[in-house]
Amino acid sequence: MRSGKWLLVVATLMVSSTYAQKKAMIDGRARLLDGRSVPVTIENRSSKEIAVVDQTGYYMITAQKGDTLRFTSKFSVTSDYVVEKQDIKKGRVNVVLAKPGQNLEEIIIIKKDFGPDFFGKSDEQILSPAEANYSRRNTLTSATPTGGLGISVDALVNLFSGQRKKDKEAIVYERLEIIVKDFVEKYPKEDLTKDLSIPSEQVDAFLYYLAAQADIQKIPVDRSEGYQLLLAQYYDEFLIFTGLKP
Repeated sequence: MRSGKWLLVVATLMVSSTYAQKKAMIDGRARLLDGRSVPVTIENRSSKEIAVVDQTGYYMITAQKGDTLRFTSKFSVTSDYVVEKQDIKKGRVNVVLAKPGQNLEEIIIIKKDFGPDFFGKSDEQILSPAEANYSRRNTLTSATPTGGLGISVDALVNLFSGQRKKDKEAIVYERLEIIVKDFVEKYPKEDLTKDLSIPSEQVDAFLYYLAAQADIQKIPVDRSEGYQLLLAQYYDEFLIFTGLKP
């Protein structure tokens, strides 16, 4: 009998330990799209824990994979974020909040991640107009009259003025536009609205979200039942991503 009780205690401790290991302290910043910090309340919908941001938009809250963090403010649309494994690993979740009536495509472009290999091209390859602008405005070194290298004043100004971020966004927008245009040629917006019952005011934003997904670009576009089911799954993720789904 004692042996059975001992095993029960050990099992309970193991379960409790595993559960505890999944929880982590997450921090980050929640700001409006224009970078302004406003009063925001963060609620972990699973644990009911509540936190608020400080004057810089910084917050801390305990969460685990699968928890839903709800960001609410009288200055923004309520947004839900589902915590993923990589968030627990990094310990950070930064959120961009949309103001009521804000353009959804703009939000999607801002949230697009800029990786270290942003351009994905060698120096010898031809740059697009947006990429050329970024390179010209943001290269910190430039040729001097004597043939040496100096510091580009324009690049330094852009670095602190926010122009660099805008240039990057222009490149992302340019690339996504190409993908969206190709998709619409094969799957017109009218058909997409009809097949998935997507409100017309959300179609353009959804297309940009879809274009930003690497996996969808590998699959041929058609109107088969299987492809429509895949699009429906992405649309559901889009609603969560933009905070349109409660």
